[in-house]
Amino acid sequence: MVLVWAAAWASAIRADPPLRLATYHSDAARQGPGLLLHAIVQGKDPQLQALARVVALLDADVLLLHDIDLDAGGATAAALGRFLAQNGAPYAHILAPMPNAGVLNGLDLNGDGRLGRANDALGYGVFRGQGGMVLLSRLPIISEELIDFTGLLWRDLPGASLPKRSDGTAFPSAAALEVQRLSAVGAWAVPLRLPGGAGRLWVMAFHASPPVFDRPEDRNGRRNADELHLWAQALDGTLAPALPGQYFALMRVTNIDPLLG
Repeated sequence: MVLVWAAAWASAIRADPPLRLATYHSDAARQGPGLLLHAIVQGKDPQLQALARVVALLDADVLLLHDIDLDAGGATAAALGRFLAQNGAPYAHILAPMPNAGVLNGLDLNGDGRLGRANDALGYGVFRGQGGMVLLSRLPIISEELIDFTGLLWRDLPGASLPKRSDGTAFPSAAALEVQRLSAVGAWAVPLRLPGGAGRLWVMAFHASPPVFDRPEDRNGRRNADELHLWAQALDGTLAPALPGQYFALMRVTNIDPLLG
């Protein structure tokens, strides 16, 4: 899925030419750690070559790539940047924090009575870093002002709609809700420096849980809804810190249909 903006709000920034923003769900994630990095370095994978052609064709000033496996050392993101540059899509600035995907904690987080499975991670993943997000930008990233909500506990979101069992007790357990983070992948507010002294453009990036594959407690559906509520609260000042700045763009995979839910 590709979503591209060169919309009316961009012209209000008075950028010349107008800024072009895009999100792209790459489907590039692999089933084991290091496999994507190896494929990028080899440079012969047909899917990755196609990805590079799409990115070059999009020609976005700011691009949010989804479903990219990441590592704590940043090697995969750096290799991806080099690979795209070699294939006609250079980006001077790359941001790729580690996601919640694949982070295990020894608890049963989905309530199926089993431990250590992909659904027991803080965000779905068969290994840590699977299917993360990478922000590629031609505009400078003001990293010291980055606001990262990835570590926010679900229970700490004001008005959180936490799942419960039919008897009213916490689902899957009170212990699980002590550690369960809200974001399935990540959630960042990233300030970018606009050209010509026009200030900052805040990119609000996230990838929400699919609200399906659920039980009667509606854990995934409730989580998806609250991942969207996070940004409503960030924008209206309910959730501190309130996001500053005049210009912003939501760049995301919401995993819901605007008409069918």
